[in-house]
Amino acid sequence: MAAMNDKQIPPNHADSALTDAEWGYLHPNCRGEAALAFFTRDLARTIEMHLGGRAVTHEDVAQAQMAIDALLAKYVEIEAAPYAFEDAAIRLRIAVDRAPDGSEMPYVALETSERLESMILDMQERARLGLN
Repeated sequence: MAAMNDKQIPPNHADSALTDAEWGYLHPNCRGEAALAFFTRDLARTIEMHLGGRAVTHEDVAQAQMAIDALLAKYVEIEAAPYAFEDAAIRLRIAVDRAPDGSEMPYVALETSERLESMILDMQERARLGLN
């Protein structure tokens, strides 16, 4: 998956020292609910790699979208948690909010399919309560 190959990480990027083995989908325990936790980390890493720390263009969002699509496909391919990842979708888009002074404040909005979002939120709540 080229979008998540370490060769794609800029040399001064915070993730430049990470190896492929540190991607959650490569972990031997990436199954069931654990896969949801690994996926959220991989998703955050993917977004940070493509959109972090700079002004974002539509091209940046399109590249990040391709990487997220590839990440979801990888979780489906390894059958990490088919009930969570099959037919799931995450869509990025540039949205605009208004600042108090009326100026536009663009930001990247992430829209997740309802089932996947619900499962991630449930997993996070159980983890917060120490139930995992």
